[in-house]
Amino acid sequence: MRKIKYMRYLILLAVLTSAMVYMISLPTAVFAAVNVTNENITTNVTISNTNPTVDTVTLKDADGSDPLDLSADTSVVMNCSGIAGDFDGVGDISLNATLYHTDSSSGLTDDFTKHYTSNGYCTELSDINTTHLNYNCHFDVVWFHANTGTWTCNVTAWDSDSGQGDNQDSAEMAQLLAIDVDNADVDFGSMAIGTDKGTTDYNVTVYNDGNVDLDLNVQAWGVTDGDGLIMNCDDSNISERFLRVGWTSGEDWDNKKIVNNTGFDNSTFDLAESTVTSGTAGNSANKTTYWGLGIPTTDTNKYYLPSTGVYNYTNNVSVDGDCSGTISFTALVGE
Repeated sequence: MRKIKYMRYLILLAVLTSAMVYMISLPTAVFAAVNVTNENITTNVTISNTNPTVDTVTLKDADGSDPLDLSADTSVVMNCSGIAGDFDGVGDISLNATLYHTDSSSGLTDDFTKHYTSNGYCTELSDINTTHLNYNCHFDVVWFHANTGTWTCNVTAWDSDSGQGDNQDSAEMAQLLAIDVDNADVDFGSMAIGTDKGTTDYNVTVYNDGNVDLDLNVQAWGVTDGDGLIMNCDDSNISERFLRVGWTSGEDWDNKKIVNNTGFDNSTFDLAESTVTSGTAGNSANKTTYWGLGIPTTDTNKYYLPSTGVYNYTNNVSVDGDCSGTISFTALVGE
């Protein structure tokens, strides 16, 4: 019995010893509360590229006017200017611009009638500060037949990280009504009195040097507008009824239209504006007019004496000598 009690004592002692060893090995926090009143954490951020901006755009022609003015049978300069910026600094900004009609859009192919690209002609005029600059984008060759109506200039800025921004301004392209003729004179040669040119035509080609379809007014006089003549001669004159024009080749002189001092409108001339979109833009659209002349045996109206500067009204004067006069071509907006 005593032996059994002793064994129990030994077992209890072993258990207590093990428990004490375990408790000694535990961290102090198990036995005591610790107050934590402050913690620090790390912050991180990556600054990404800031896209450049086109803050302002102003579209003007070379004279600084709006609406935009063109020039007959040639090209003019148009300008887009304003302010661009980049809060990362303006040192790496590049700019480009497109100028386009409402029938087109910024990204389409160049077309003389409705689309132009600045092709690198954007210059940084001056830095305003480290983040903004003045710029000017110019279009060196805007042709005379650029369409009337609203045009938009889109300016794009980009930086070395390919960030970009853009902005636009719009203005009206003015109407340009302009013609040219390919003859300095019409020489009917030598003619006998009482004859006419019949179906022989003396051609004058009319060119549309503007940007609208046009009709035509023709008028003629001898010495001064309204003098009742179409040619003044060394002896006598040629009166209004003898100069005539046709609109088709080979029409007989009798059937051609009489051209007089007051002139007349051909509302069916219908000479369209040039449709050349690339290449040689100076090739204006054109149509030919066909002229004929008759020589009266005598003049029964009036004739001009350059020596006196007055008209004489002697009837039945034979026409003789060299004769000269003026033909006037006036463009009209097409109907």
